[in-house]
Amino acid sequence: MKQQDPLALAFIGAALALLAGLLLYVVLFKKPEPAAAGAPGTLDSLRKAVESAFDQPRDKPAPVPPQRAANAPPPAKAADNTGWPVWLPPEGMTWVYRVTLEPPVWQDAVLEYRTIRRGGALVVLTEFRHAKGSMSFELGTVARGHPSHANMRFPGFFLYTTYFGDRIRLGQKIAWEWPWQLPGGGIKAGRVKRYEGTVVEAASNPGPVEPGTTLLKIDGTLSYIEDGRVEARAREMLWYSGKSGQLARVERVGRTPDENATRIVAQLVELR
Repeated sequence: MKQQDPLALAFIGAALALLAGLLLYVVLFKKPEPAAAGAPGTLDSLRKAVESAFDQPRDKPAPVPPQRAANAPPPAKAADNTGWPVWLPPEGMTWVYRVTLEPPVWQDAVLEYRTIRRGGALVVLTEFRHAKGSMSFELGTVARGHPSHANMRFPGFFLYTTYFGDRIRLGQKIAWEWPWQLPGGGIKAGRVKRYEGTVVEAASNPGPVEPGTTLLKIDGTLSYIEDGRVEARAREMLWYSGKSGQLARVERVGRTPDENATRIVAQLVELR
């Protein structure tokens, strides 16, 4: 008998031991999974998994955002809730202002406003009292641009809030105009009074009504214009109270065609 090479025998024994170990692992620990019909082989699956792992997202085109239809309505705008709401004076209330003038054309002057309902409209009745007497008149209708505003002199500041819009805020510019009535009554095209102002600051109310509440100060100019020419101009400052919904103070400085005083101040002193 031919004698076997000891080195070859050792190699063959190691190989047989390794094969036996692999067979034992498969039998005892590895549960075969049924392959789906038509499933690719193991090598093919491994190749595809590797290719998928290295597939870079930057090579894919960006998704196209959905387009709004041509006839679709535009997106709704967010409600403007900044600033203070402006509300019209309610029916049945009374506002009393102490009025001082320079020079003192009227002594102990007081303006009293009262709102009533007439024919579906809110109307302002006014009483002007001073040391030598009093007078009563209808100021006008509480509505922006109403024809009754044409005859407003200084007491007409009570209707200014109808021109403020729905809200008032710091930095806001406010402007409006109404007819400047002729001396004998009536109106003329191109003859107007125009107010232009800016809300410049918020300050604590020093007055006797609602003291300590915050007021918005409007610094502006009242111009008397005829046929495009400015015939007169006065500085007019307004302090608006969001709590009472009305002007708490008015100050006019300058000579105007419809007033004799060069400085007029009205301060709210009573609200009922």
